[in-house]
Amino acid sequence: MYYDSQWDAPAWLNRRLGWIVTGVITALFLVVGSSWAWAQTRPEPFRVDTPQIGAAGVAMDRNQVFHIGFDYVKATGKSFQLLDAQAITSTNVEFLGAVAALAQDGATGVGVGPAFPPKEVKATFPIGTTIPDTATDYTPRGWAEPARVSLIAGFRLTHGEIGGVNGIRVVYAVDGKRHTAIARHAAIVCSNGCKPYLDADDDWEHNALRVLGLLPAED
Repeated sequence: MYYDSQWDAPAWLNRRLGWIVTGVITALFLVVGSSWAWAQTRPEPFRVDTPQIGAAGVAMDRNQVFHIGFDYVKATGKSFQLLDAQAITSTNVEFLGAVAALAQDGATGVGVGPAFPPKEVKATFPIGTTIPDTATDYTPRGWAEPARVSLIAGFRLTHGEIGGVNGIRVVYAVDGKRHTAIARHAAIVCSNGCKPYLDADDDWEHNALRVLGLLPAED
């Protein structure tokens, strides 16, 4: 498990920022990540907003680098190109960019965790690189349909003990048609682990995001 706690949208609304300790973040990121179609055609302004899914205590590698798998784009039998990526971070978290990745290269259900790109992903497609249409129709064994293109963002905690992310925006093209998507994913990292904070304060995640400047004024 690459995090200490996790929440989804209903928990946030029912308990202010109700974070739930669970072992299913990969599946949850996969399900929620595939639900961003509304943002692809009607993108909202990219600014700090209430996150819809996230994790606290995300594991980092020895260089304090971590990743977030944040979207899964259907592009079966079509070319795909990631054109641009932005992220909203605290001042001590560096955005390292984003890549696209395919299921046949190990990108199935990428959640959050150490390193960027994730070590389990054998190959990635950086911004400006085209994935050919012949590569997007792969169906993993046991799946009922071809896998989607995974989008993964990378970050680094540059200094301080606690840092965060709340929101990733990408522009991509499917067969040349441009789309914009905004993923309201948040993550909090701690250089010495977040569990002591989580154990001491039931509302710590909300307070941490507030201090980091990663919540809108009304939250």
